[in-house]
Parts: sequence; structure tokens; C-alpha cells
Amino acid sequence: MPLAKKIKLITITVLLSLVTIGLVKNSFMLLQSKKRLDDIRAEVTKLNNKKSELEAEIAYKQTPEYIEEKARNDLNMIKPGEKVYVYTGYSDDQVFSSNQEEYRSFAIKGVHGDVAGSSAGRDAPLYMWYRLFFSF
Repeated sequence: MPLAKKIKLITITVLLSLVTIGLVKNSFMLLQSKKRLDDIRAEVTKLNNKKSELEAEIAYKQTPEYIEEKARNDLNMIKPGEKVYVYTGYSDDQVFSSNQEEYRSFAIKGVHGDVAGSSAGRDAPLYMWYRLFFSF
């Protein structure tokens, strides 16, 4: 084989090798970019869902029902004309009604335990008010 043909063949082989390497490299970069794009799209979807949940929570927290719930539970407020019952203690050997489980489910929302310094729990609310305003 003449020398000119060998040089031409080697040149073509090197050029084709470079083109092939470039195409393979670009293909890998394209696959990595596609994976990164899919990950970002999944994250955007997740953040949009979170945004929707937060918007729903904000909408709920602006309703009168939520405001009333917070006023009752956190601020211990009542509506005019309502009566407040305070539970000051309970022991298992005492029987308060014929249906013990019904009483327990009612008493769960009450104040548990006696207040020190009260006479058998009867004066507990008054003592609690006294401690609130006059204890330093």
C-alpha cells in the first residue's frame, strides 16, 4: 500500500474516532441533563403540592371556625351564656356515674389533679386566680 493511502486512511480513522468520541460524550451529557431536568420537574411538582397544602392551611386558619377553636383552646374563652365546668381530680376508686367510660371520656378535657393549698379541690379555681394575679 502506498504511503499516501496509509496517511489518508490513518487521518480518516483518527477523524472518525474523534467524531465518535464527541458523539458518545454528548450523548452522556444529554442523558445527565435529562435526568437533572426530570429531578427538577419532580421537585417543582413536590413544591407545588406543598404550596397548595400551605394555601389550604392559610385559608382554613382565616375561617371563623378556626378562630373560635383557637380562642376556646388556647385562650380559654367561652361564648356568652355558656357554662364552664372544671374538673379538679379523679381517682379510679371513686364512682361518679353508672357508666365509668362515659365519665372518663368527658373528664379528659378537664384540669387534672388538685391544686396545692385548696380545701379538697373545692376552692381550686379561686386559688388558681389568686396565684395568677398575686404570685411573683
